[in-house]
Amino acid sequence: MKDSKYSNSITACCRAALLLLFVLTVSIIPLESIAQKGNATDNSSKSSPRALVHILDYMAQDYSGAVANGKIIKQSEYAEQKQFSVSAASMLKELEKAGVIKKGSELSAKIQKLQKAINEKADSREIAEIAHNIKNQVIRLTGMKVAPMKWPSLTEGTKLYGQYCVSCHGANGDGNGKLASSLNPKPADFLHGERAPSLSPFQAFNTIKMGVSGTAMPSFKNLSDQQVWDLAFYIKSIHAKGQFPKLSGKDKKQLRQLRSKISLEQVATLNDSQLRNLLTKKQFDHPKKGLAELRLADNKDITGSSLAIARKLLKEVKKEYAAGNVAAARKKAVMAYLNGIEPVEPALRAHAPGLIYNLEQQMTSIRSDIEANVSLDKLTASIQTADASIQKAGSVLQTNNSSPWFAFFMAASILLREGLEAFLIILAILGVINAIGDKKAALWVHGGWILAVLFGVVAWFFTDWIISLGFGPVHRELMEGSVSLIAVVVLLYVGFWLHSKTEVNKWKEFIDVRVKNMLKGGNLIGLASIAFFAVFREALESVLFLSALSIEGGANNKFAVGAGAAAAILTVILLGALALRFSAKLPLRKLFKYSSFMLGLLSVILVGKGIHSLQEIGWLSSTNTPFNFHISLIGIYPTLQTIIAQLIIVGILVLVWNYPKWKSRRIFAQ
Repeated sequence: MKDSKYSNSITACCRAALLLLFVLTVSIIPLESIAQKGNATDNSSKSSPRALVHILDYMAQDYSGAVANGKIIKQSEYAEQKQFSVSAASMLKELEKAGVIKKGSELSAKIQKLQKAINEKADSREIAEIAHNIKNQVIRLTGMKVAPMKWPSLTEGTKLYGQYCVSCHGANGDGNGKLASSLNPKPADFLHGERAPSLSPFQAFNTIKMGVSGTAMPSFKNLSDQQVWDLAFYIKSIHAKGQFPKLSGKDKKQLRQLRSKISLEQVATLNDSQLRNLLTKKQFDHPKKGLAELRLADNKDITGSSLAIARKLLKEVKKEYAAGNVAAARKKAVMAYLNGIEPVEPALRAHAPGLIYNLEQQMTSIRSDIEANVSLDKLTASIQTADASIQKAGSVLQTNNSSPWFAFFMAASILLREGLEAFLIILAILGVINAIGDKKAALWVHGGWILAVLFGVVAWFFTDWIISLGFGPVHRELMEGSVSLIAVVVLLYVGFWLHSKTEVNKWKEFIDVRVKNMLKGGNLIGLASIAFFAVFREALESVLFLSALSIEGGANNKFAVGAGAAAAILTVILLGALALRFSAKLPLRKLFKYSSFMLGLLSVILVGKGIHSLQEIGWLSSTNTPFNFHISLIGIYPTLQTIIAQLIIVGILVLVWNYPKWKSRRIFAQ
């Protein structure tokens, strides 16, 4: 009866864990919304900051078609400009009322100034200057995202253009699509149109997101932000291709030089004239050609672009900290690691394992300094140290182009490393089940890990879609950390249960009476859930690492990455079969003992990894220890929090495993 209660407790624990996993999975997208509560910069409603910025950009660009030399040249355009200025004032009032923009920001006065200038038929340059000034202040006050986190994909942009834009704007972007003759006003000419160079990718992004009132241009709210950026950058590449038809945008040496002078944010927010002037100011030899190279660059041609994100965010960390915005500085420090360092971690780990370890430590030190409220000088020194390592990492990636064989072995090593823990957990459970001879229970365990692998396979084919839904590095680390900690609880429970069977009297009772009844009913669901948890975390992390490796290597290496992953999976399955055959020869009592020890050890490893994952996204504080001993494979990290958590688990294991001995000694002494 006691064993039955124990088994039921395990089942209840596993069911609760599965429920928690389901809740975490369903709430992936809302979690991001909670994290950004109060920031309405990216919604597409008519009263959003993005809508206000969009209308200001539209006014700055189109006013010249309404007024020239103080005279109205097109009455309908002029009336539209006046209406837009009224709409801008109304939007600002709504945003102030909602608390998105604080009152007293002087924006009201500036919009009144804009309205007055339009009524007086001022010069188009004056209108553009006022409108852009208001726009920039709205962006600054709301923290609106004006650039993508990673360089957009022109390949994906081409597909999206063919799906959504060809019918109006034409196959080559000249505005002569099949529907163009029936539209008024005519669709924009991105190839040779006079206004094409004056459009920035950020303006194109807002137009795609918001649409244009009074025209046939709809809002594409169904597209994710990354898809819209892909499409916006592709639209800007059309004019560049028309200007320089022989340029490919794939000269990596040229792009490295350009990227050292120009940030992704500048490429996204500046129009062609502004970007060309900036290249001239930066003393680039051929600014017009350099402009075209930037417009024609695809994400796969930008080596180490995520490292540029890390450097940019670290500069913002210093700026926020100096301004007293500690929370913002800490958040950007976390994102600098997740969006900047982690995407290139697989390649760096292969080329320079010591460097990636140093980078992890340096990024952790920056977060620790922020939490400790150190002086600005000390934080600056930590940032400079990390920045130097990031630059070194960029050099390593640039000088080590991945061959197919390298991609193959990298993919295989990632799968083998991530699969080790899952393999050991499932081996321990299957070893016991096979020794008992319960084939039905074994099928449930196999079903659990196979289901997790299938999740991983599906995630591999839909990685871009998952990321577009908001499943970025923060959610990945949150999922990994949560699943790890859930798994720790389950492993401890099962480990204690197995350990309890190693006592002679309970073991005999188990063999004689309980074997046939132990693994029936709901317990089978519990076993399947343990197998699922063991593999799910590793499968998810592997897929995202392999995706990063595949993107870095380009299309030529995708087959090599897939082949390496398949080879690793086959190796793990082969090792598992051999290990199970060996474990079948062990006496049942010893098998229980070894399995119990293995699950206890893995719970110590997983609690370290789980706490570390939550530290990486800033959910837990990170306090560095005096020593830098670090073995990620077994979950050992040089932070006080991970070590304390592991010591607590070790203490629980020692206490529970030795409690029966201590109890029997006390009874014997009495």
